[in-house]
Amino acid sequence: MKHASLQKHLRHAPHDIYDLIMDVGSYPAIYPMVKTARITAINLATRDVEMEFNLPAVLGISNPVQVSRVTGVTPTDIHVMTLKSPLKALDMHWQLAAQGVGTLLTFNMAYETGRGFLVDSFLQAAINNIMHDTLQRFEVHAARVLAVKPALAASRKKGHSPGSP
Repeated sequence: MKHASLQKHLRHAPHDIYDLIMDVGSYPAIYPMVKTARITAINLATRDVEMEFNLPAVLGISNPVQVSRVTGVTPTDIHVMTLKSPLKALDMHWQLAAQGVGTLLTFNMAYETGRGFLVDSFLQAAINNIMHDTLQRFEVHAARVLAVKPALAASRKKGHSPGSP
């Protein structure tokens, strides 16, 4: 299997980043490569969410479907195990660590196309680009969503309710 990893410092608390990653239903709004996302099963006790994603054509497969289980192991670890995919194997792991003011996010991916070492090696650059793009889009989403939280908290402290002048 091939492996890829990225790290990024985000200026938001680990629990806020964790909540955004676990909000898998919002993935189509964040990532254009996800056409649709549908929750197929939820187990609140184990923090498992099983999802079905419709993806753009890849490796000669039109309208591929990916089924993944997203598990919030702890408030600092999220595992994504792919159950069905155009790839032979695809697993991801998010790690969140408090660092200064914010979070050090580490994103790891292991994959195998099932089409041989040469294809896997050829795709390494594309996978790295996809990972960078994914993390950049997530960072923009986090900044947009989490910028609202301090504004709401400040207005509540002043005795205003959200939406009141």
